[in-house]
Amino acid sequence: MDDPAYGMNTPPRERGVPPGAQSVRFGSSPTLSVVVASGRARPVLDRCLAAVLPQCRAREAELIVARAGPPDEVAELGNTYPSVLFVAAPAGTPAPALRALGAANALGDIVALVEDDRVPPADWLEQIATARGRRP
Repeated sequence: MDDPAYGMNTPPRERGVPPGAQSVRFGSSPTLSVVVASGRARPVLDRCLAAVLPQCRAREAELIVARAGPPDEVAELGNTYPSVLFVAAPAGTPAPALRALGAANALGDIVALVEDDRVPPADWLEQIATARGRRP
């Protein structure tokens, strides 16, 4: 299409986007998003991110943290982890609402959910990506 504005205001179905998708994917491998539901103390989140961030980099997965806390704290986290998308939520937001908030911002074909008090194993995302190809 020669029109540079095509896609800006064009309905998704006219752009060939499947129902429910936000954009067209050009590769054959599924894209991954990781959503961390976070409302605990900063060191707890730091441990989780230390385990998840290298896996996201290796698999080119997007990483989203839905963080319950003051906006200034969420902004500071964004400065500390510039490759992570932080989505702010009011303090005390329960984990299910944080997961939903993070998932609503995810663009991946597969969305992996984890809470900040968990430290996934080093091959967690690899297991998720390869499990897609296996059938029971």
